[in-house]
Amino acid sequence: MPVWAGTRDSVSDAGSRTMQTIHFYAPQDAHQPLLFHDYTTWNGAHGNFVGWVAQTYFYLKRLGFNCVPARTIPDEGILLTDWDTMNQFFRPLDRVMLVSARSDGMYHPSAHFNILHNPSVCERDRHSIWNPHFVPHWPMPGLMRRNPNRGVTPRTVAYVGHPSQLAPELQAPEWAQRLGSIGLEWRNIGDPSLWHDLSAVDIIVAARKFDGHPYLGKGANKLFNAWHAGIPAVLSPEVGFLAERRSDLDFLLARTVDEAFESVKRLKESPDLYRDMVANGTVRSKDHSIEKTADRWVDFFNNVAFPEYPRWSASSLAWKRSLYLRRYTAFRLTRIRMRIRALLGKDQYR
Repeated sequence: MPVWAGTRDSVSDAGSRTMQTIHFYAPQDAHQPLLFHDYTTWNGAHGNFVGWVAQTYFYLKRLGFNCVPARTIPDEGILLTDWDTMNQFFRPLDRVMLVSARSDGMYHPSAHFNILHNPSVCERDRHSIWNPHFVPHWPMPGLMRRNPNRGVTPRTVAYVGHPSQLAPELQAPEWAQRLGSIGLEWRNIGDPSLWHDLSAVDIIVAARKFDGHPYLGKGANKLFNAWHAGIPAVLSPEVGFLAERRSDLDFLLARTVDEAFESVKRLKESPDLYRDMVANGTVRSKDHSIEKTADRWVDFFNNVAFPEYPRWSASSLAWKRSLYLRRYTAFRLTRIRMRIRALLGKDQYR
């Protein structure tokens, strides 16, 4: 992936930026080196703090925004955080307008805005008390594209990510044996230090389960990475993936382990399909470039958060506390419902 220059003209409305301060919540010692990492390279760091707080700090600061690290919650202003960092903090914030990246967590009851990376859920909850706004995940830093000299005949099929997020059927020896029977090697790349290097991967397969869970809290990061890397993907029908699907060339479906195998086999036997999916992915990746993602963050702050802050600040304390109580009550009810669904073995995500 090309290194982003981060110039004043890198985003479409860069000229309209304001110098209003954005605080980035980084309370732990472990957050500090992550916040100041150069995200044009890969260092193996991952997780919601990196994906939502640290990378956003890195890119917006390079665009000229007044970005300030915050070890503690400031006395006033706009504070960006993520669910994982603040999932034990639940109290009203009377002078700090909290922006919380939900990712695969929950809506934060203290947040005035919630950032979502699943457009379907964002649209569903658009008029709710949570004020959701869709911003996709930043592209993977330092991503190494597939070596084009490998041609259009696949040899290696891989899953890239935490093994805990891979369906048991795809971790069983039988899966690797089935792929081996048609001349394909299976790699389960679970080491985070290797996730950025897709130079020797020909097909990406990803499925958490084959039981129809929509995974409403998940985005389409694996699909975006495949497009950026020039690799066809075979994916389960999660809502986050389906929201991005415009044609069959975007990714092949894997509703069952057998369908996953048949989709991989199609790519193995059809060089034309392989070539078309790579070309399509190159086009689609432009919608999720660093520049496009920066555009969305700039638009959110300049046209949503910054104009809202003085109105929100001027609102009465009673109104703020009342809204917090409504959100906290809804949050608690949702958490109870999720625990019940978990006990029943159902999808926990709203």
